[in-house]
Amino acid sequence: PLYKGQLQRLLLNLCAHRDTRSSLVQLLMDMLMLDVWGPTNVTASAEPSYRLYGCQNSLIYSRPQFLH
Repeated sequence: PLYKGQLQRLLLNLCAHRDTRSSLVQLLMDMLMLDVWGPTNVTASAEPSYRLYGCQNSLIYSRPQFLH
């Protein structure tokens, strides 16, 4: 597991590079929008959706949510 502060340092280092920062923000936005709106096309609906969870104050992680 990441110790306190390591995730923040990792994100800071990733965000220092312009292209990586854009990709990271796009990935996070895609995860948020998928959780809010659901898949937008038929092929995406075959994949499990990802539900975001809060954990330890502001730390967030996601895991697949399988439909039954």
